[in-house]
Amino acid sequence: MSTGTIYIKRPGKVRFEYNAPDSGLVVAGANTVVIYDKKSNQPAETYPLARTPLSIILAENVNLGRAKMVTGHSYDGTATTVTAQDPANPQYGNIQMKFTGNPVQLRQWIINDGNGSATTVVLGDMQVGGNISNSLFDTAGARAGSKR
Repeated sequence: MSTGTIYIKRPGKVRFEYNAPDSGLVVAGANTVVIYDKKSNQPAETYPLARTPLSIILAENVNLGRAKMVTGHSYDGTATTVTAQDPANPQYGNIQMKFTGNPVQLRQWIINDGNGSATTVVLGDMQVGGNISNSLFDTAGARAGSKR
């Protein structure tokens, strides 16, 4: 389990900064997702944003019903979970989003990628609004391993 800070600026921008002892950094911007892990001594992994389930929640206007992306939903008495994927490209994986009510808030998502891996993100202590600098989502800086 890792902790950290997530910055989301729609459309198309997200930054995951992991706290120590992890050193991972994931940045989406300019239609690209870059995953950088200093511990691995490997080059950053780069993917087109459109080929990841993350693109579903980073769209400017998220309308899962209109896009025919919802493949399942459930309610456990506390939260509603909606599973969605790109219907034209199911091989890219899916995203399971967990919402709590009154007011409705996205509290968790699980990304199941096309390789069979799952990543769970639990949101806590959310701050909505504000002004986030676009420089946080510079994928070229993420490739070099810089942290702003």
